[in-house]
Amino acid sequence: MLEKYIFKKIEAWITAVIVLGMLVAMLLFGVIVRSEAHGHQRFGIIGDFAYGIASLPSAASRELSMLSEGDLAGMSTDHSDRFDGQTGWTFHEARLVSGLDGYLLFSRHDGDAGHHVFELVDLKAGTVAHRIDLDSDLIFRDAQRTTKRANIDDWRPDRFQAVHPLPLENGDILVKGHRTPMVRMNACGAPVWTLDDFVFHHTTEAAPDGTFWSSSWVEEPRIEGLSDAFQDPGLVQFSADGQILHDESLTEVMLRQDLGYLIFGDERFYNDPLHLNDVQPVPGDGPYWKAGDVFVSLRHISTIMQYRPSEKRIVWFKSGPWSAQHDVDIVNDTTIALFDNNMYNIGNGVYVDGHSDVTFYNFETDEVSSPYADWLVDADFRTEAAGLFTLTSDGHLYVDEAESGRTLIFTPEGELAVEHVNRAENGLIYHLGWSRYLDRETGDRLARQLQSADCE
Repeated sequence: MLEKYIFKKIEAWITAVIVLGMLVAMLLFGVIVRSEAHGHQRFGIIGDFAYGIASLPSAASRELSMLSEGDLAGMSTDHSDRFDGQTGWTFHEARLVSGLDGYLLFSRHDGDAGHHVFELVDLKAGTVAHRIDLDSDLIFRDAQRTTKRANIDDWRPDRFQAVHPLPLENGDILVKGHRTPMVRMNACGAPVWTLDDFVFHHTTEAAPDGTFWSSSWVEEPRIEGLSDAFQDPGLVQFSADGQILHDESLTEVMLRQDLGYLIFGDERFYNDPLHLNDVQPVPGDGPYWKAGDVFVSLRHISTIMQYRPSEKRIVWFKSGPWSAQHDVDIVNDTTIALFDNNMYNIGNGVYVDGHSDVTFYNFETDEVSSPYADWLVDADFRTEAAGLFTLTSDGHLYVDEAESGRTLIFTPEGELAVEHVNRAENGLIYHLGWSRYLDRETGDRLARQLQSADCE
């Protein structure tokens, strides 16, 4: 009976209609996927479904690769073939000669433990003074999970990546990931308060007045007609007790000042054309800024801006010669510095043009310089994305090679003082979470507070 239907002859015209229908469906599928890939969002839920189907082969390939390498959570980098199998800490004698004396609040995914950890590292002694194994289920225990700007799956313990932790006077630590709430957690990892009106990302910086600044994604569009898919960067200032003091859409600020061409000046729609990755408060009044100003770094347009919250406007900006930069800091009253990824894409994927750098800009002379270029070239230092730096008060340079999981500290003379490669026993290198350099006094106090906490 079954054979009767299987081998039944089908009219040629029916076959032709079926084939034509399939060709039209394939063409339409391709149009929808291409539209979604360019961020046009014209087809609603159908577009999301089609793009998801088209992504299945690459997603399956990635899952198989992770399975074969023993990295089911996908937290290893794409550069585990670097550094000739080097793993863990190397404390060079040069650090003792140069007088390196401080700590790193070191943030990393521990590939052996399978979750993120904080380690308070005494750089002079060459030891880990304290370790906190983070439990993101506990950290975000009180957080609402209805945000549209986050992938909640990345909050789970084996995928959570804590970014740029900031210790407070009493030993509590400000914690967040990329696209998570901001949490003040105690020494035992439990939340003290949670800011979850929107999600935060990248750096958290302390201001001289005791407040804090960070980057956010604006949850709901604040500009009429703007696509809901648009990633609107927010500038957020908050207090130590978890109160929002300033919340500004950078897109709104730029449009008010006729800078929309930097955001929307292309026939194609990009849902993340700016990509804010640092909000850095100035230390006080200076010849080129006022107390309360913040510098912001916009990776996707290779631009640094100076924003004045008291006037809600941008008072200065400069694009390049740096490329896809991160982490702008103030060096002195005439100079700022930034982490220059020096990343480009000419159509065959992203790459670093030579090496990543720490670039200085002098407002007084309008000159750009790279005082550490030789050191970083010799160290083959390059990271396509992420990364940050700190120039200590005694002239040591700390840099984070995020995409390859390597941390370096140089002496003022350019010798390598400390090195860490975040490699696990399976041979893979895992992602870092942007660590923070602490001076001796701050680090000693934090060590005492963490070690004396009763976490039973």
